[in-house]
Amino acid sequence: MVTLEIPNSYALSAPTTPHLTINHDVAQDLDSTNAFEGPEKLLEVWFAPSPSSLPPGARPNGLKAVPSANWVEMLDMVNCKILSVVESDTVDAYLLSESSMFVFPHKIILKTCGTTTLLLGLYRLLRIAAVDGGFPVHNAASLEDVKAAATPHRVFYSRKNFLFPDRQQGPHRSWKQEVKYLDDLFEGGSAYMHGLPTFKRRVDCVPGYRRMDRIVHDFDDYDLIFRYYERDGWVGDGVARVGEDD
Repeated sequence: MVTLEIPNSYALSAPTTPHLTINHDVAQDLDSTNAFEGPEKLLEVWFAPSPSSLPPGARPNGLKAVPSANWVEMLDMVNCKILSVVESDTVDAYLLSESSMFVFPHKIILKTCGTTTLLLGLYRLLRIAAVDGGFPVHNAASLEDVKAAATPHRVFYSRKNFLFPDRQQGPHRSWKQEVKYLDDLFEGGSAYMHGLPTFKRRVDCVPGYRRMDRIVHDFDDYDLIFRYYERDGWVGDGVARVGEDD
């Protein structure tokens, strides 16, 4: 049985800010010492071209209508956990134990690293979109059929070459297996590979040089608060006022 109440171990943000939920239990138990694989797997599934063009029958807020508990079940198949959630009118942002997930009314973006099995959660994601998001189903007569899954508008999957491909699990053991897994689910897809899978770029570091780039858009005036680190720990922080003309 799924409990929809917020546990006592979760911390909520103030009412004047976007809704934030933090799972302190998972965050404290998270051990990243074995997080060896940095390159991320990226899955982007669209169910409509935009939030304003949801298909007939879909919930008014689309995928944002899906309860967090249902995403937990899908993420269990991916082998990652929700650490915190920030909810807003346009997107719900999930910080995961293995990266992040962004849920819009019309699409979902899921990024995971390590040995997560991202593609294994895809079919469950499609079913959640049908049952909880109200998106149309074409592979079954009704939602009562366990095979019923929403028909996506478009699907993207990409990743960089792995540092330790022999440690990956499920279809992620090779690019060929990943492509086959997607081809078995969808028709008319295309796969592309840029460069050799074993290619590693060597980047020479310039001593004493540090740079941080942040690109944002469609924001009103806001305070950008940043904190920076060096090898020995925290160095300092600062606040920059960013306006529409910056």
